Amino acid sequence: MPENLYPLRVLLIDDGDARSLTYRRLSDREQDGMYIVDRVATAADGFGAIAADEHDVYVVDHHVGTRTGFDLLSWVTAGGMQIPIVFVSGPGDHGTGVTAVTAGASCYVVEDTIGSGLLEHCVRHAVEQRRALSRLSTAGIMVDGGTSTTKLLSRVSQRLREPASALLDLASRALESELPAPALESIGAIGEKAHTLITLANDLNDLAMLEAGHLQFHTDPFSLRGLIAHVQQSIPSSLNGRGRAVTVDISADVPDTVIGDPGRLRFVIIRFIETVGSRNSTSGVLMSVGVEDRSPGSITLRFAIEAVTVGGTTRNGTRPIGADSPAGESVPEMLMDRGVLGMPIALETVSRMGGHVTVDGNRDDQAAVQFTVRFQTSDTDGSARPVLDDRTPLEGPVLVVSDTVDTRRSTAEVLDAAGLSYEIVPSVAAWMSVHEGRGLQGAAAPALVVIDSSKDSFAECDVFNDLVPAPIPIVIVVASGSRGDAARCRDRGVRGYLARPLDPGDLVDVIRSTMALSSSGDTTTLVTRHWLREGRSSLHVLVVDDSTTNRFLLTRMLDQRGHSTVTACDGAEAVAASTENSFDVVLMDVMMPVMDGLEATRRIRRMHDKPTDGPFIVGVSAFVDQASIDRANSAGMDAFLAKPVRPDDLFVVVEQRRTPELTV
Repeated sequence: MPENLYPLRVLLIDDGDARSLTYRRLSDREQDGMYIVDRVATAADGFGAIAADEHDVYVVDHHVGTRTGFDLLSWVTAGGMQIPIVFVSGPGDHGTGVTAVTAGASCYVVEDTIGSGLLEHCVRHAVEQRRALSRLSTAGIMVDGGTSTTKLLSRVSQRLREPASALLDLASRALESELPAPALESIGAIGEKAHTLITLANDLNDLAMLEAGHLQFHTDPFSLRGLIAHVQQSIPSSLNGRGRAVTVDISADVPDTVIGDPGRLRFVIIRFIETVGSRNSTSGVLMSVGVEDRSPGSITLRFAIEAVTVGGTTRNGTRPIGADSPAGESVPEMLMDRGVLGMPIALETVSRMGGHVTVDGNRDDQAAVQFTVRFQTSDTDGSARPVLDDRTPLEGPVLVVSDTVDTRRSTAEVLDAAGLSYEIVPSVAAWMSVHEGRGLQGAAAPALVVIDSSKDSFAECDVFNDLVPAPIPIVIVVASGSRGDAARCRDRGVRGYLARPLDPGDLVDVIRSTMALSSSGDTTTLVTRHWLREGRSSLHVLVVDDSTTNRFLLTRMLDQRGHSTVTACDGAEAVAASTENSFDVVLMDVMMPVMDGLEATRRIRRMHDKPTDGPFIVGVSAFVDQASIDRANSAGMDAFLAKPVRPDDLFVVVEQRRTPELTV
């Protein structure tokens, strides 16, 4: 901008005091003669000042009294005003900033990363952009605001995510009903497609952030082996559905606990596995993880992902990214050609995580991809999980805030089954009204709050934090997860986070894990579904049942929990499978043709010198009388499940190796 255009008249719309970081940064430049800064503290004054049109640029905070910066943006957009606006989002909240750009802001800055140079750049960009657009418009050239790509990607992402999340939730509920096996398989396929759409929506949102120059990263301790085990379980059916197995080889010197962004790493691994495994000549994928470099406080790991041919061989050798392939195309073009939308994000993510990518292969050959990522390390095991006991009562009730009748009813059923006391209300305001301001006194004080709003759980959380200053752990449930939610949780002090569709067991585990961490003094860990799954041991389970429907339901519940499964139709097949494989747990139907579950259990026990050397065998039957349980125990079964099998009871048996309470 030409020097003679200074000073710029800047209006700050912010209800913070003169000590706010934004105001101090603007004041620094005012002293340099670059700005003349005015400030208003209410939305009403902001509306009036914008209407007066006496400033060159407007810096709008995300909260302005009882209103938000989006109220101002909506008013400006509705009035057709073309004014430069710099939006200031909350600490770590890039998602809100991107949304502000789609709503009409020229650009955004994140509150806790404001530097005088960054803020100056955004102000200059906003003013130059609007003046250039004005000159083009005067010349008769009609253009948009210069953020069309960001806006389009964000809007498409939102439009995709909402129906896909609703469809996934409906499919999850339908799978719990008693339908024929073919119908359940079809519903399961619908759920997988809905999950694919949500992944696409997240990719589009990340592309919008990439376009705006704001990919977001976190640094958390996590279990690397747990993350990779979960990735193996969650590789899309487009790869595993064609019988292409993913084999993992992790070097012994790779630490289990590292510090970095587990979500971004998971994203990169899945994208490269999809890319390598998409070749028609590929029969599987091998991923090897080793140490590239090690220094005090950090470690660089090398991830090699190779295609396995029909003959079981892999390629050798790599070529640096940017070099030409034998076919004359650059490596980035080779990767983009796989049809994987998230590849630009994956390449940028690796670069931002301190690594690089090398590739071997071309369009007509097997591919091999290597990438490195730098992590922080710690002497302590930051990913340690608290010991949970589902029989230990909480010190107070769980307060559930939900504005839909169906959600209140289903949550009550889950908490009843878990033996947790609770209070359910439609809103925070309703809860305060019921207790007439005594909500935190005596027996009414909740041990934990679950906020599950169909509109905006984060907004309801803000209401709770404003009315209840006491440090009560909060668990947020959202209709659909989006990248950036973790930052929103940390900004509000939220301790647990889940996105629909909900696994009832996950909700209970998040509640108990959140309470256990709070009791231990941990105030930083955010308990999520991935945090839970990466902390569990992945078990190999044999599911034995002559009913196709029962096998489908049991394997689906176990697979979604992160366990691997093998199925058998009768006792004879179960004995044969146990001869060829080693299982941690066997779910054995009692009444089956060819060979019943009792005889199959006896034969499996005879394969081992000691009963403790064999698998944990669980009898499954619709008959739960004492005589049936005694016969199961005599045959060598370790536990017993009643049909129809509930998810909570199944996970208690498989993961805690004990029989849930049965009504005999």
